[in-house]
Amino acid sequence: MEATVFILSLVDCCALIFLSVYFIITLSDLECDYINARACCSKLNKWVIPEMVGQCLSMMLMLVSMHWFIFLLNMPVAAWNIYRSTSPGKEIHVPLGGAQEKTQDTLEGLCISAGLGTPYDPPGGAGPRGWGKESLGLLT
Repeated sequence: MEATVFILSLVDCCALIFLSVYFIITLSDLECDYINARACCSKLNKWVIPEMVGQCLSMMLMLVSMHWFIFLLNMPVAAWNIYRSTSPGKEIHVPLGGAQEKTQDTLEGLCISAGLGTPYDPPGGAGPRGWGKESLGLLT
């Protein structure tokens, strides 16, 4: 039973990490004007509910198998996902550095709860400095 729970939890966390990377890539495409705001919203909005379900599934697996410490590690990530999903809509025309930071925070929380450590941060840290032309070494 315990091995099955951890395998299902690992698969679930891998799917959530993949989804967070997809969010970051899509927001980056929006910031670089490869896609418009409406296309970005339609791509991301259809994955919000599956992300919440996946996070709750992982938490319930740990709760049922009585792994309290891992359950408590997943609580802040689930609370953040619920807060992010229930907060009122934001202007899409504001700079997107904040959205990418929030998505990267979720990604880091998932990596920590999966036991993978933290993903590599660019030298300037997350946010506007880590996503522009400067991070690619391009000169304007």
